[in-house]
Amino acid sequence: MVLKNEILKDDNLVIVLSRKNMPSYDPNMSKIPTYLNTYFNKKSYLLIYPKQAGVKDTSPINLTNPTLLEPFDKMDEIGQTISNIFRKKKPKK
Repeated sequence: MVLKNEILKDDNLVIVLSRKNMPSYDPNMSKIPTYLNTYFNKKSYLLIYPKQAGVKDTSPINLTNPTLLEPFDKMDEIGQTISNIFRKKKPKK
């Protein structure tokens, strides 16, 4: 709870977690998303589950899961916004 008071309005909390059934996974990691949704619901945070080098991951990913669709849509929207910011403007003649 102390961390909640340290995160400011413009901060983004980034947490790197291990994927389930991977060597560095700890069962307590499964509680983190619920904890964040409960105590940090008005804060910005990003959970990253990187692929571990040298470890084969055979678990299937269900990209039709409804909980994944909204973040993908948001990422597309963010990408468009960033693209618009950096798009070169044609000089006026």
